[in-house]
Amino acid sequence: ILDLSSDSFHGHLLVDFICLPLLENLYIRKNNFEGLIPQTLSHCRSLQILSAGDNQFYGSIPQFL
Repeated sequence: ILDLSSDSFHGHLLVDFICLPLLENLYIRKNNFEGLIPQTLSHCRSLQILSAGDNQFYGSIPQFL
């Protein structure tokens, strides 16, 4: 579990930093991330939960989610 919720992060989501091979749950809600949800997040094969609400993401939700 990686919980980065409500930590006042901003800018684009850097997936290279968070894409850990055994990461199952990623909570990034209530920050100020912006942009598209990165396609490289699909490399996190163990990811089961992505909680990303209350950010400024735009565009389509990637198919792998």
